[in-house]
Amino acid sequence: MYGAFELDVTPTTEGLFSGVIRELQSIAGGLQVTALVILGICLVVGVISWLVGRVTSSPNMQRVTGMIVITCIAGSVLVGAAFGLITWAANQGTSWIPA
Repeated sequence: MYGAFELDVTPTTEGLFSGVIRELQSIAGGLQVTALVILGICLVVGVISWLVGRVTSSPNMQRVTGMIVITCIAGSVLVGAAFGLITWAANQGTSWIPA
């Protein structure tokens, strides 16, 4: 029978200049907001284009702009959930208990 093992590995910022982590978090937050704004604009343009395709009875335009709308929504969900996904992935494997 194996015992339980705790991996005591934690990130450290001792080798960095003071304030670097704060700046990196600020940059990452700014990039996330920028990506969400761009995706929101693309979503609005996609919906308007889809409506134009619907009014003009253009199935090709409806299909393409429908995919743009779906892609924008999926991208927004992924960008919005990025912090949670990174935290989840970082916490995987922090403890190991063999069967």
